[in-house]
Amino acid sequence: MYCQAFSRPLPKPTHRQSQEVLLAALKNFTDTVALESHDRHFLRSLENRVFAIDHGQMQVFDGSYDYYLEKTSREQRAA
Repeated sequence: MYCQAFSRPLPKPTHRQSQEVLLAALKNFTDTVALESHDRHFLRSLENRVFAIDHGQMQVFDGSYDYYLEKTSREQRAA
């Protein structure tokens, strides 16, 4: 299997129209996109899987960012 990867930092769009254009382009993109952002609205509108890395361990959550928050909150309360 061949996989080509590239990394490109993108500045946060400052105009609402620019944000909408970027979101539309990413939603229509069929390959994998890894996002890192502090903008929770942006993340919530795009993600369908969350990879959480903590103390060198990675966990995969199939679902939205809200699902990830709910699941980790439940795990912390149970501990």
